[in-house]
Amino acid sequence: MVHEIGEAISLVFSIIGYVIILRHYMKHRDIFLIFVAYNLLFIGTLATVLEAYFLAETMNLLEHSLGSAMAGIAFALVAYKSNQKNVQIQNYTRSKMRSRK
Repeated sequence: MVHEIGEAISLVFSIIGYVIILRHYMKHRDIFLIFVAYNLLFIGTLATVLEAYFLAETMNLLEHSLGSAMAGIAFALVAYKSNQKNVQIQNYTRSKMRSRK
C-alpha cells in the first residue's frame, strides 16, 4: 500500500500522462526531447513511491537527480529549441515580406 495518498494520485496521473506522451511520440518522432523529459519525470515519480519500500536513499537520489534536475534540463532544451525554430520562422517571414516591398 502506498504510504501517502498524494503519491499514489501523482503516480496515477504520471501513468496517464506517460501513455498520452508515448502514443503521441509513436506518431510524431520530432518530440523526442519532450518524450525524454517526461520519461525522467515518470522515473522520478515512480522513485518517490518506491522509496517508502526499499532503497530509500537510492530512490531519493533518483527522484531528485533524474525526476527533477535532469527533467528540468531536458524541458529547458525543449524550450530553447522551440524558441530557435520560432526565431528562424520569424526571420524567414520578415525576409520574404521585405523582398515583396
